[in-house]
Amino acid sequence: MKNRKAPFLQSVMYALAGIITFFSKERNGQIQLAVSVIAIVFAWIFSITKTEWLIVLILCAVVMATEMLNTAIEKLCDRVTTDYDEIIKVVKDVSAGAVLLVSLLAVITGLMIFVPYLINCFQ
Repeated sequence: MKNRKAPFLQSVMYALAGIITFFSKERNGQIQLAVSVIAIVFAWIFSITKTEWLIVLILCAVVMATEMLNTAIEKLCDRVTTDYDEIIKVVKDVSAGAVLLVSLLAVITGLMIFVPYLINCFQ
């Protein structure tokens, strides 16, 4: 019987390398990470509920994962051609639109969670 652990562990190492590359070399990744850290700090300061924690953490992960996929798609498109191509433009625009959509949801949700805590601080 073959040892299947080595390929799985190697896949995990490749994935970790991708995460490290994304956050160390991609400006948007660094911005998303910084915003996520700020949200987590606010969550800790305000002692938000367990449900609110889950929502914040899930949305942080979804925004970052969507940005990672967008980056991968854009890099692949740039590898396919550097010339203007209408289909490549649509692919890149839709990919970026997915990030924008998820980010707007995260901002709106963040405001719904954190604004009441902020208001309570000033009362």
